[in-house]
Parts: sequence; structure tokens; C-alpha cells
Amino acid sequence: MTTRRAGAALLILGAAACSESVAPPPAQRALGGEVVARAGGEEVGVDTVRRVSSAQAITPREALDRAIFDAVLAAEAKQKLSAGAQV
Repeated sequence: MTTRRAGAALLILGAAACSESVAPPPAQRALGGEVVARAGGEEVGVDTVRRVSSAQAITPREALDRAIFDAVLAAEAKQKLSAGAQV
């Protein structure tokens, strides 16, 4: 009977641990100059957003989202290359 209670307690604790957690707020700080977003060491500038928006005939917001996505991928690739070089 004690084993069942311990099992039930572990099940309840596990369910509580898996409940929704609150994500930390995004880091917000002044980027300065022409920088509108930063992903790792990669920066997205106003000019980049304008060029993407114009070239792809999309809104500036869509262009910013795409540029941020590209910056995230570039930052991750650099991190993986750097980690691979250290191995």
C-alpha cells in the first residue's frame, strides 16, 4: 500500500512539474542607430528590412520577421561552427 501512495505522489509531482511554465520576458534594451533587431551576435538593420520588403514585395513587418529568422539561423550556424572548431 505504501508503494502505491509513493507512486501516486510521484505521479502528482510529475504532473505539477510539467504544467505550463511562464516564459521569461524577452530582453528589451535600446539597440541604437539603424539596428532594429538582434539575434545572438547578428544584427538586423533598417536598410536590410527596406531592401527585403522592396525586393519581395512584402510589408516591412513581414520583411523584419524574415530577416530576424535569417539572423537566428546565422547565429546558430556560427555557434555550431565555433563549437565544432573547438572539438
